[in-house]
Amino acid sequence: MDTPTTYRIEIRGEAGARVLRPFVDTFDIRRHDGRTTLVGDVTDVAHLHGLLVHLTSLNVEIVSINATTGPARSPS
Repeated sequence: MDTPTTYRIEIRGEAGARVLRPFVDTFDIRRHDGRTTLVGDVTDVAHLHGLLVHLTSLNVEIVSINATTGPARSPS
């Protein structure tokens, strides 16, 4: 990845602060229907790997991971 890629990561459960710590400043976070959706820019493969390691180390069930073409964050 030469430029950041926007990813949409969906996890089971309405995640709390401990789970969301690495995402809170740079990802759009939405909780709905017993799931949490995280959308944000990932700078490279190592960054993506680090985010996924964080989630799995907390036994978070990842439902889906998709690269997207839309903006990473909702306009303020």
